[in-house]
Amino acid sequence: MPSHMEGSKVGKEDVMEFIKNASASAVMQGELQVRPSKGGDVWIDHSFVLTTTELLVLETTTSDQTEASEVVGMYDICPSCSVFETNLGQFTFELVTPRKILHVKSESREVTAAWIDCIRKVIADSEPNMADPVLQLAIAKIEEDVFYDVSFHDDKVPLGIVFERSGEWAMVKSAMKPELGVRVGSALSSVNGESCIFKSHEYTIGKLKNWKPPLHLGFRLPVTKNGYLAKRPQSGSKMGWKVYFFSLGGGRLIYKDDEANSKAKGGVPLKGSAVSLISSSEIGKSFCIRVVSGVTSLVMQGETQDEMMDWAATLYHAIAIANGGGHIISLERKRRDEEISFQQKKLAEADMKRRSVASAEEERLAKQKADEEEALAAQQAADEVAAAKRKAEEDAARLLAEENAAREEEERLKREQFERQERKIEEANCMLEGAIEIEDAPTLETAIGAVEGMDVAHLVEKLPLAKQKLQELGGGPDMMAKEAARVKAEEDAARIRAEQEEARVKAEEEAAAQEAARIRAEEEAARVRAEEEAALREEVRLREEEEARVRAEEEAVRQREEEEAAKERAEQDALLRQRQMEIQLAQEELLSLLSSPSLSMESLDELEVALANAEKCGGVDETMLEDARVKVVSFTRKKQNIEEVRSLIHSAIMSESISSVEVALNHASSINYRGEEVTHAMELLRQWREEEEREIAEKEARLAKEAALLDEELAMERAQLQKMESRDLSVVHEAGESEEDDDDEDDDDDDDPMSPGKDRRSSLVTDRVNSFSGGGGRRGRPSMERRASHADANRKLGTVKERLQADELRRHQEELHSYTTDEQLARFFHSYARVIDGFEDNEPLLTPVQFSSILRLVTGEKGNLFSEMKTFNKFDDDGNGYINVTEFVEGFKDMAKTNASVVDRISHLVGQDNVII
Repeated sequence: MPSHMEGSKVGKEDVMEFIKNASASAVMQGELQVRPSKGGDVWIDHSFVLTTTELLVLETTTSDQTEASEVVGMYDICPSCSVFETNLGQFTFELVTPRKILHVKSESREVTAAWIDCIRKVIADSEPNMADPVLQLAIAKIEEDVFYDVSFHDDKVPLGIVFERSGEWAMVKSAMKPELGVRVGSALSSVNGESCIFKSHEYTIGKLKNWKPPLHLGFRLPVTKNGYLAKRPQSGSKMGWKVYFFSLGGGRLIYKDDEANSKAKGGVPLKGSAVSLISSSEIGKSFCIRVVSGVTSLVMQGETQDEMMDWAATLYHAIAIANGGGHIISLERKRRDEEISFQQKKLAEADMKRRSVASAEEERLAKQKADEEEALAAQQAADEVAAAKRKAEEDAARLLAEENAAREEEERLKREQFERQERKIEEANCMLEGAIEIEDAPTLETAIGAVEGMDVAHLVEKLPLAKQKLQELGGGPDMMAKEAARVKAEEDAARIRAEQEEARVKAEEEAAAQEAARIRAEEEAARVRAEEEAALREEVRLREEEEARVRAEEEAVRQREEEEAAKERAEQDALLRQRQMEIQLAQEELLSLLSSPSLSMESLDELEVALANAEKCGGVDETMLEDARVKVVSFTRKKQNIEEVRSLIHSAIMSESISSVEVALNHASSINYRGEEVTHAMELLRQWREEEEREIAEKEARLAKEAALLDEELAMERAQLQKMESRDLSVVHEAGESEEDDDDEDDDDDDDPMSPGKDRRSSLVTDRVNSFSGGGGRRGRPSMERRASHADANRKLGTVKERLQADELRRHQEELHSYTTDEQLARFFHSYARVIDGFEDNEPLLTPVQFSSILRLVTGEKGNLFSEMKTFNKFDDDGNGYINVTEFVEGFKDMAKTNASVVDRISHLVGQDNVII
C-alpha cells in the first residue's frame, strides 16, 4: 500500500488510479519474479513499475495476468539505494534500500542488465532525504574517511587487485599483495590525479586497462568502528541476547566473542546491505538497529541512544560507500555544483570588475581624449587669439606707422611752410631794407605795398620801419588811405587768422580727445587681451602641469613595469640557464650511459634514475629518450625474466623434481640466461639423472636377483604342489586354475607389454606378499572364495565411484556453464597475460609466475610452487613453457570438473561487475 494511503480507507478504485498514474509516469515496467521473504526456490511472478521516486511491486489478479490491481510492495528510491547482480540463481539481481531489500529474477541476462542500468540511472538522479536523522549523522562521517594514494611503476608485475562494480564506483574486492598498501573495502577515487567520483564505471575501468607506468591510484577508505553490542539470535526470540565484539572495516561487519579472539563468529558484507533503526514497540528493546544483507539479518542493541545512533550513522556511511556512493555522490555533486557556482560567481565578479576597470579605463581614455581635444581646441583658440593679437598688433603698428608718417609729413609740410614763410619774411625784410636804403618814396611805397600783399606781412620786422621811413620821405594822402585800408585788411586778416587758429586749436583738441579715446580703447583692449592671455596661459600651465603629472605617473608605472619585466626576464633567464644546464647535464649523463660499452642490466637502476631525471628536465633529445626507454624496458624485462627464472630454479631445486628443473632450465634457455643458478641447476640435473640411472640399474639388478629367487621358490612350490596332488587332487586342481587365472589377470593389467617378464615377476612378488600376509603366518595362497569376494567388492566399489564421479562431473559442468563462460575465462586470462618477446604471433601468454598468481587468486591459498608447477605443466599442452588463452580456458574447465570451489571462485572473480588489474 502506498505510504500516503496508509491509515485511510482506500477503495479499489483509488488503488487502480494510483497504479494507473504510476504506470503513466513509469521509467520502466515489466514482469519479473520475486523471491519470498522467507526464502526458498520458488520465485513468484509480479508486475514491476519503476518511476523516478519508487519501485512498485504489483499483484496481478486477473486470469490472464494482464491487469495489476494491488500494490504488494513499494521501495523508495534514494541515493543510498543500490542494485547489482546476485548468485541466488540465473539472471537474479538485488535492490537494496535503506529499510529493506528486494531479490528479483528475470528471464534473461539482457533483461536483468536493462533493469539494473535503469534503476542505477534513477538512483543517480534521486535526492537524499535530509530530514533523516541517521543520514544527518552519517554526513558528518564523511570527514572521517581516510584518503590514500598508491603508485605503481612496473607494468610487468601483476598488481593482483580485483575491482568490483558497485553502482558506478570501483571497489577493491581483493588484493593479493598487501605490501602494495591497497586495502580491501576501499573505493577507487582517482586515477592519475583525475577524480572518478562522478565518472561512469566503464570510463574508470577503461583508464585502468592496459595501463602504463607510472600509475597513481587514489583510494577512499570509509571510517572503521569497533565495540561491544548485544546481538539477537537468528531465531528471532526475545530471549538469549548475547554480547559480542563487533568490528566494522574491510567492507564487512563481523562479530566475535571478544576483542582478543581473532576468529569471527559471523558477519555480513556491506555491499548489498541496509541499516535501519528499530522501534522499541517492534522488538521490545530500546536502542536497537537492524542490518539486512541478502537473506541475512543482524539485530544489535547499544547501551545508549548516542551509541545506537553512532553505530547506525557509521554503518549507514560505510554501506553507502560499499554500495557505490549513495548520498555521498549527491552531497559531493551538490558541493561540486556549489563550488562551480562559487567559481562562476567569482568569475562573474572578476569579469564585472574587469568590465568596470575596462569601462573606467574607457572613460579615462575618453576623458583624456576629450581633454586632448579640448586642449587642442584651446590651443587652436589660443593660436587664433595670438594670431588675432598679432594681427591687431600689426594693424596697430601699421596705424601707428601711418600716423607717424602723417605726423612726420605734417611736420615736414609745416617745416616747409615755415621755411617758405621765413624766406618770404627774409625777402620782405631784404626788399624793405633795400628800399629804405635808397630812400626813394615810390620805391619804398612799392616795396611796402608788395610786402603788405604777402601773407607774412605781419611777421616782417622791417615793415613798420619802412612805413615810418615813407612818412619821413613825405608820402601823399593816397598813401594814408592805402595805409588805412592796409591796416583794416590786416585786422580782417588777423581776425580771420584768429578764427582759423581757434578752429585749428579746436580741431586739434578734438583730434587730441579722439586720440586719447582711441588710446584708452586700445589700452582697455590691451588689458582685456592681457587678462585673456594670462587666463589662457594659466590654463595652459595647469594643463601642462596635469599632463606632466600624468606623464610622470605613466612613466613611473612604465618604469616599474619595466623593472618588474626586467626582473622577471632575469629570473626566467636564470631559470632557463639553470634548466638548460640541467638538460645538458641530464643529456650528458644519459648519453654517457647509453654510449658506455659496459652498459648492461647491472646499470638498470642508474639508467632509470638518469632517464627519470631527463624526462623530468624535458628538452632532452627525444631519440635519446626513446633509446633509453627501450633499454630500460629491455633490461627491466630481462631482469624480471631472470628473477622469474631464478625463482623457478630455486623452487625446482628445493622440490628436488627433475621435471621442474627441466621446465626452469627451458625457461632460462628461452631468455638466453646463463647465470650461476643455471650452471648449478644443470649440474644438479646431471647428478640427479646419473643417480636416477644408477638407481634404475640397481633396481633392475635387484629385481633380477629377486626374480631368480622367485624362480627358485616357484620351482620349490611346484614340487610341493606335485606332492600334494596325491592327497587332494581336486583342491590342487582348483588352486592351479585360480593361479593361472590370477596370472592371466596380472598379464592383462600389464602397462608395459615390452617387458612381460619383469611385470610377471612383479605380480609374483605381489602374490608372494599376499600369500604371507593373508593367513596368520601360514604359507600359501588365499582361498578362491576370499579372492572372489574381494574382486566382487572391488568391482562394486569401482562402479559406485564411477557413477558418483560422473554425477559430480555433470553437476560441475552445469554449474560452470551457468556461471562461467569461455569469454569470462578469456577476460580473466587477459588481465594477466602479456606479449612475450621472441614469439612471432605476438600472442598474449602467461609465464609460470603469472600463472602462480592467478592460481593463488582462484584457490585462495598461499600456494606451493612445486604443486603449482605441476599444475602449470598440465595446462601447458604444447610444452613451450608458456600458457595461451586456449590452454588457460580448457585447463580451468578441467580443473573445475574435480574441484567445486574453483567454480565458485571463478564466477566470483569474472562476473561482469568485476575487473582484475
